[in-house]
Amino acid sequence: MNFSPFTPPFVTNLPATVTTLPPIITRSMNVVHRYNIINQPHIHEHLTQVCTHNIKRHFCCQRPLCQEHCTFKEEFCGCPGPMGPGSCGRPLADVDFDNFDDVPMFQ
Repeated sequence: MNFSPFTPPFVTNLPATVTTLPPIITRSMNVVHRYNIINQPHIHEHLTQVCTHNIKRHFCCQRPLCQEHCTFKEEFCGCPGPMGPGSCGRPLADVDFDNFDDVPMFQ
């Protein structure tokens, strides 16, 4: 066939030719940000230790004490005694006034 721009084309009805082309793939992208949050506690133990020191101090305090020792002596100068003259049975000079165990009137 001779195609010329000056002559009208010769038209014939030919069956249609169907050509299947491979698909054209276009791609779009959705970006989804997922955050996984992990909480990690850190424990710093600050220990305060209280040491109680009990100190017992002994010291000397002088406490003056007074002890009184009394003696009693009864003399009969020529007068009769409570139980009469010579009631002890011996003269008064022989009596030990620190120890009355052997005097009959104190037994």
